Amino acid sequence: MHDRRAGLLLFGALCAACAGPPGPAGAYRLTALDGRSLPTQMAADTCAGRLLSGGLTLGADSTWRGTLIGWEPCEAVTDTSVYAGRYTAAGTTLTLSVDGFTWGGAFRTSGSVVDSLTGVMRGSGLTLVYAGAFGGEKPVTFTLQRVP
Repeated sequence: MHDRRAGLLLFGALCAACAGPPGPAGAYRLTALDGRSLPTQMAADTCAGRLLSGGLTLGADSTWRGTLIGWEPCEAVTDTSVYAGRYTAAGTTLTLSVDGFTWGGAFRTSGSVVDSLTGVMRGSGLTLVYAGAFGGEKPVTFTLQRVP
């Protein structure tokens, strides 16, 4: 009887180990913008804002919510922007569609500001690319790390 239970326990442990890496759902902390650690200047302009921090939560129900916190030096204000939408995952590739965002303190449905981001999962890290963030012409890369 003990041999049978020990065999079942061993089989269960092996099956759990074979389950593979966890899915993308979870909380992530923004660590870098275009390879520069946070906080970082968003542009070369003297009045350009600084990105102080940010985060992203991917729900098990394929919804997501992201926050960016910045400092506007010429206006001396801290600004918090919140984005939300749905995501799809195919292997290590993620596509985040934006359903809405905060602007001027009010939540608005998505228009031309941000439409979607694409991303790649690597271990506990996530890299997201947006092709036209902050009114710029070049793609912007956000680097995030899963929060334990």
